[in-house]
Amino acid sequence: MEPFVRLLESGKIKCGHPTHAQAVALFKDKADDVQSTALIPIKVAGQNGLLAIGSRDTERFHPTMGVLFLSNLGELVAKRLASLQPV
Repeated sequence: MEPFVRLLESGKIKCGHPTHAQAVALFKDKADDVQSTALIPIKVAGQNGLLAIGSRDTERFHPTMGVLFLSNLGELVAKRLASLQPV
């Protein structure tokens, strides 16, 4: 998770063009196709995680866009993952 340390520490959603290292870590052989991403930090059972959405469209996810929906999506995914944890 080295390419995402600062993002995970900040806990803030980041939208825009990913670094090459981020794209490779997340999308492997499709990394060159990904032109914009929404990176949503999540925390489940004390563990940091990342919900990543990629697009071929360079303008689909950009730094000036609102992130309310993405924030809600991240919370929903985190709650669902938490519900799957053993008790």
